[in-house]
Amino acid sequence: MLEFSWYLLEASLVLSVLYALYALLLRGETFFGFNRFFLLAIVMISLLAPLLSWDFVPEKEVVVRRPIEQVRNMRQGYFEALGDWYFEAASSEQESERQVHTPIIQQWNWKAISIYSLFTIYLLGVMAVWSRLGWMLYGLYALRKKFPSREVNHVRVVELPDRSAPFSFLQTVFVNKEVIGTPAFYQIMAHEQVHIRQRHSIDLITVQILAAGLWFHPLVWRLLKSLKTTHEYIADKQMISSGHSLVEYQSLLLSQLISNQSYGLVHNFNLSFIKKRITMMKIKQSGWGGRAKVAVTLSLAVIVSITLMQ
Repeated sequence: MLEFSWYLLEASLVLSVLYALYALLLRGETFFGFNRFFLLAIVMISLLAPLLSWDFVPEKEVVVRRPIEQVRNMRQGYFEALGDWYFEAASSEQESERQVHTPIIQQWNWKAISIYSLFTIYLLGVMAVWSRLGWMLYGLYALRKKFPSREVNHVRVVELPDRSAPFSFLQTVFVNKEVIGTPAFYQIMAHEQVHIRQRHSIDLITVQILAAGLWFHPLVWRLLKSLKTTHEYIADKQMISSGHSLVEYQSLLLSQLISNQSYGLVHNFNLSFIKKRITMMKIKQSGWGGRAKVAVTLSLAVIVSITLMQ
């Protein structure tokens, strides 16, 4: 229990640092493909780095090794302090079991109770996130089975009766039946096919599965939103680079601004950050300054990860 609590603390710290690097250095750059994989890596590194312990630095590299050892000693000090508190709680609980005032009522150790209560709440949170994920998957499956569909360019298109914004999930596009066959429909399909080809839905499923381990951390949900935003930037960039008119495409986005509802596992054609998307379409491609930010971000991410694994 003690080791697991420390693991969650360190995983949360790594997530905070790495996402802060993304927000400060990468979010405004046009390296959308790199940003996509960096966001995915943040979750994986946050969960894996605290489990590893490798010695990368030779003993003779004193100048490099000394700061790492100081961090390691600080971590060990916090770990020992937390261990003393935990074992004090456990010892107190055993002592209270021997001090029986009545045949029924015994003394309770509230520290131990709080530890197990928090762990129970944590497990309930994990189960709630996974249950929500399963419910969303079932809802999309039921939606596909309920309404008629057709195949367009090797993609399953589900015809929705209600006037709603188009969206995609895995190999399926969901679109209002009144739009099918219009010029706008083929632009919508081109956009959603980018999500399908690049398997963006797999990204969202993977992050939600892993994010359950850190469900209590608000930044993990900010990261999921950032990942969806990056997916849309990638699709928009592909649309413009493939020859679609910028003005016509932006007009199409605005015309499809029907609702701001965005499901956790799907890519809505008209997510509510429409203004940001239009701005990113016009922004100049990142140059050497952006590449320098990428290099700095990667260097700091490696340093944080290796320091934690010492």
